[in-house]
Amino acid sequence: MEGIAAKYKVAAQAIADFNYIVDNEDLKVGQKIVLPQAEIPPIPPKFVAPPLANRTPPSGRTVPGGAPVPLSAYNEPGSPGQIPGATGSFGWPVAGRYISQYFYSYHLGIDIPGNTGEPIYAADGGRVARAGWWPGGFGNAVKIDHGNGYSTMYAHMSAVDVSVGQVLSKGQMIGKVGNTGRSFGSHLHLAVQQNGRYLNPLTIF
Repeated sequence: MEGIAAKYKVAAQAIADFNYIVDNEDLKVGQKIVLPQAEIPPIPPKFVAPPLANRTPPSGRTVPGGAPVPLSAYNEPGSPGQIPGATGSFGWPVAGRYISQYFYSYHLGIDIPGNTGEPIYAADGGRVARAGWWPGGFGNAVKIDHGNGYSTMYAHMSAVDVSVGQVLSKGQMIGKVGNTGRSFGSHLHLAVQQNGRYLNPLTIF
């Protein structure tokens, strides 16, 4: 998997997610897989061609974005969806800052690499809606309801330190980075939803 990923400049996790590959052992000789956002290696020329005069350098991969999520009415005092501890301001949940996999239609979150056992913190206060093992490849995961339709989900954890119904404050430790579920390498998969619709997390952080 890592060899294919390196050759075509695609994250191994992206290949696994798109093709529902749980383990390297699932790859078979002759199997067809999709390489999302791949860069096809150039075929070595038999001769050196002269440079093109109007050649435009490639712009590189763009990161899907979108308008920032309006949070002006988020958890206003007395609003029906208010949850104690939620502030309406989201904080980065892990120490790492590098993003190995961005938000795409087939990958509804971002991946942040880290070392197994590093702490994961609640991006904002809220109530734990789900905690423990998730089927479908997320492994150990936690979902936090932040009120007024917003929720965050943290997947592939090595340990879960919260329970369903527990009320959390912003920055409270909820578990540890891991490599559980359909995961190739230790990282945090972070997803954000608003009224059930997945958002690019980078629009609110």
